[in-house]
Amino acid sequence: MIGEIGFLELLPATHVTSAGTVNGTVIDLGTNFISVGKRAIKVVLSVDAVSGTSPTLSVRIQEGNEASGSDMADIHTFPQITTTDTFAIADVHVTKRYIRAVRVTGGTTPVYTVACVAAAVERFV
Repeated sequence: MIGEIGFLELLPATHVTSAGTVNGTVIDLGTNFISVGKRAIKVVLSVDAVSGTSPTLSVRIQEGNEASGSDMADIHTFPQITTTDTFAIADVHVTKRYIRAVRVTGGTTPVYTVACVAAAVERFV
């Protein structure tokens, strides 16, 4: 039986102040989420503030079968963000048990305020 919507924090709301790559926490979709065929999740990316010299932000959603995240592969990439007050929503189809978001920032002294969350349908057992 289908139940309620479960919210997943892929990248916690963060004030980013340096260039580099950050892997989000690996989230176990396990048996609590609809697992017939592909799991459709809605992913929301929110960027409130952007500054720095030529700042860039890329966010990818990955999936894998290992809890360690060692086998993660990209399944969705948001368009690169360079401006303030950007909001993006994507329907992402997940076929593996684990997911995470990856944040890549570039430019000289980039500063971003960013968050990424997902919603998935939970089922009652």
